[in-house]
Amino acid sequence: MAAQGGAGRHRAARPPGPRLRSLLIVRNPAAGRAPAERALIEAAAPLRAAGAEVELRATAGPGHARELAAVAARDGVDAVVAAGGDGTIHEVANGLAGSGAVLAAVRAGTANVWAREAGVPRDPARALRLLASARRVRVDLGVAEPAAGPGGSGARRFLLMCSAGLDAEAVRRVGAGGWAKRRFGRARYALAGAERALRAPAVRARIRAGETAIERPLLLAVAGNTRLYGGVARLTGAALADDGLLDLAAFSARGPLGRLRTAARGLRGGLRGDLAVRAGGGIDYLRAARIRIEPERPLAVQADGEYLGETPLALRVEPRALGVLIAPGPNPLFADG
Repeated sequence: MAAQGGAGRHRAARPPGPRLRSLLIVRNPAAGRAPAERALIEAAAPLRAAGAEVELRATAGPGHARELAAVAARDGVDAVVAAGGDGTIHEVANGLAGSGAVLAAVRAGTANVWAREAGVPRDPARALRLLASARRVRVDLGVAEPAAGPGGSGARRFLLMCSAGLDAEAVRRVGAGGWAKRRFGRARYALAGAERALRAPAVRARIRAGETAIERPLLLAVAGNTRLYGGVARLTGAALADDGLLDLAAFSARGPLGRLRTAARGLRGGLRGDLAVRAGGGIDYLRAARIRIEPERPLAVQADGEYLGETPLALRVEPRALGVLIAPGPNPLFADG
């Protein structure tokens, strides 16, 4: 059953396409299928011809995209274009949060989840042409506050989702990626996740979402600000990115047979995007502005594909904290479509 908590859902305004006077393109050369620097320069030529100031910077390592975005926002840049995967977008979103600059994207990386949710074309030239007619909207950001944990990074904002359990453990084991992530992409995570799904025991956990509290033998809990998970399934298929709430899909099971049943229900519901109305049988679907997950022993935590630390995990929402540019036309992630 879905449980309401925190702010209610509301309608968003639909401003006209933006006039961009200046933008920074942040290119992650380590991202899989990252556009070449020359290709981005050529793709940005029409923007320059229209009078926009365009700067291109390459990241030098983890955290650099966040730093570049934060400096650009302080300098009054209109938009920061993340040319990388969801990790790059995650960093840029953290750098821009609460500022007047907006986030745009050029597809690269492993899953391209946000670019797909935002309707960004695959071709870099088409993606940059889109900026002239894009919708400017503001989206919520989730805030994850895990325990530090080994190698953890502490509190972090997230645009897409945050999870605790099997997939986060896979992210921790795969690490920052390197050549293996670039070469094998999602398969690398799928194999690590499958191995944990078969071997890792469920952990008794207490979950509070708003005024609702449950206790379950937890395998995985995914809190979504958006809908698409890993580029494949819509585990939080009822989520809206501007409603001030997070949608939580929690998967629990006892024993091997229960685990298989939960996995089958989760796969069917995720592919259909209807877990919110088909919860039960090892799946809980909750909705709240504040969520807390407290297992009996620590579980790994990740957000937007980046390892953060371990449970206990506190989650909250910063409403309309980030401006983004998305494709014109209806988009189911927003209250007004």
